[in-house]
Amino acid sequence: MTDNLSKALNRNLNLFLLLSFFEGILVLVILMTIPREGNSGIFLGYSFSRLFLISIVLLISIGFGVVLVWKKHLLPVHQKIERVPSWILAIPFSLSIFFLSHWFFIGVENHLYSYLERLTPLFGYGGVIFFQAIFLIILPEKKHRQVWTWLVFCLYVFSLISILYLIEYAFIDSLFTKKYLANEYSEKIALLFAISISIAVMCFQIFIKKNRHYAQLTLYLSGGIAIIFVVLGYFYYNAASLYAEVNNPSISHSDQTAYIKFSKTAYETDFTYTGNRNRMPIYPYIQAIFYRPEMSDDAFFSQGKELNIILSFLCLIVLFFIFRRYLSLHRATILTLIVAFGVFIFRSPHFTSEVLYYFLSFLGFLGMGLMLIRPSLVLGTTTGILLALAYLTKASNLPAIAAFVFVFFLKVILTIYRKNKEKKPILYQLASLGLMLLIFLSLISPYLLESKKKYGHYFYNINTTFYVWHNTYDEAIHDENLKGHLDHWPDAPADQLPSLKKYIREHNINQMEERLLTGIKAQIGYLANPDTKINYLLIFGGASLFLLISLERDKRKKIIKENWALALFFILNFGGYIFLYGWYYPIGSGGRFIYSIFIPAIFFLFIATDKLAKTDDSPKRISSIQKLQYFDMIILSLLFFNIYYIITTALPSGYFGS
Repeated sequence: MTDNLSKALNRNLNLFLLLSFFEGILVLVILMTIPREGNSGIFLGYSFSRLFLISIVLLISIGFGVVLVWKKHLLPVHQKIERVPSWILAIPFSLSIFFLSHWFFIGVENHLYSYLERLTPLFGYGGVIFFQAIFLIILPEKKHRQVWTWLVFCLYVFSLISILYLIEYAFIDSLFTKKYLANEYSEKIALLFAISISIAVMCFQIFIKKNRHYAQLTLYLSGGIAIIFVVLGYFYYNAASLYAEVNNPSISHSDQTAYIKFSKTAYETDFTYTGNRNRMPIYPYIQAIFYRPEMSDDAFFSQGKELNIILSFLCLIVLFFIFRRYLSLHRATILTLIVAFGVFIFRSPHFTSEVLYYFLSFLGFLGMGLMLIRPSLVLGTTTGILLALAYLTKASNLPAIAAFVFVFFLKVILTIYRKNKEKKPILYQLASLGLMLLIFLSLISPYLLESKKKYGHYFYNINTTFYVWHNTYDEAIHDENLKGHLDHWPDAPADQLPSLKKYIREHNINQMEERLLTGIKAQIGYLANPDTKINYLLIFGGASLFLLISLERDKRKKIIKENWALALFFILNFGGYIFLYGWYYPIGSGGRFIYSIFIPAIFFLFIATDKLAKTDDSPKRISSIQKLQYFDMIILSLLFFNIYYIITTALPSGYFGS
């Protein structure tokens, strides 16, 4: 034994060889006790293939024993093993785990059972040898790189297993053509797949974070994220398409019949038909572009669902680049995946306008938020256009505009009160607001003028004008006083038409309070128990509150003072829409209404956590930015596991049209 080899390493190597020798003997015993082949045996009842496996294990085991006894070969063996990078040994170890995990999804009657029974001892033996080599020889030698070598090892193990399952599954089932993952694999193997992906993502994120000083790392990270989007986009499209075919086969659900009729009428009238003031025209116009007269309703319905899925892809691409404008690449990726698999995948396989409205209303919210920070004439023009498009898609953003105007004027008043000499900037701010409102009203004015001419009111909408003042939807559509309300203003006397005044006259305080509390509770329930079963709003809201509380008092006061307008705008919209949709709940239930505020809310929380973490620059062992980075790593890994649940469980078992 040479002096260059420490006693600790000598003990580790001896332990490695001793364990490997006795494990080989154990594997030999297992191979020999597996029931023999009977008539096919050529020696002692064992087949040629069994004797071949026994011979391999016997030679390997004897080899370990010989090296253990022949001491002078310890140093060369140790030097050769410790020079091998752990990630290279991770590959055969991963292959062993991949082979062994097939026990999860074959049955006893399956013809593969006998092969697995005989090959498992050999693959298990090989996997254990590689694992022991890493932890007894390689890692102890590289003390300063021990942790990160282990993380890279985990990354290769779990990512390779996941990729192997994905490839095996994809090729067997013709690249996942309209099949759910759970349809092929048992629940156990699908769960293993999800866990492997999640751990691989976590390890990859930590490795990137700890090695971000490498010049080419940004390129690798961008390439990795591009691959993630391509692979998950592929699963998103197929899962949504299958849901559209299997779970949403009927035109009659969720206003889809009405949208189909609207689109066909728009096509037949050369896009001059603007609807009966129940649904807005932009989405039906988009569907009508692709309509052909020879199409049946079912064919148009199938095409429309497919078009809506493609439209959701386009919206997600735009959203990613918008998120990237304000967030890091890592955080923009997380936010895009949350929107894709938390909202869009549940709404896109329908012939309805929700996805388009969520997208356009968020752009309008973003424009109004930026107006509160740095108003300009260009921004006012752009925001006015976006708000008009959102309104013509679904007439639900007027309360948000009212909240924005209120906060904007409040900020202007406070600015005048504090800095009364700066007249020009104040006038410029008011001019940008006036331009925004002018552009908004100008673009929707043809629609408003037609409403005034036909129904006698500019902002006439049957839902917010009449239906909202009923106790149930059935009561609203069977109200005798509303005859003809789809074509003109009802002929009934004014005091008989549904209105706030009439509702107050016919209901007491307890009834109104019960309706409101029930509706608000339902809206909070939709947000607290989303279709994904993971409450991202609560998680990031809690993170924002934690970071805010962690700030020093002076910094906390400063950041609140600088951003009070944005915070007030967010609170008014979040609380206001919960209140309004809570009141409307007896008429229209379901989470599709309240989820219109999901993207603005989650985006606001991402920006808030970013800003709060960067504001906290006090010296700490672990800074707030580092805490946020680790928090995001956990969220992204959790998100991959959540995507597995959505594709295999949530989508196949539910209906999300209303």
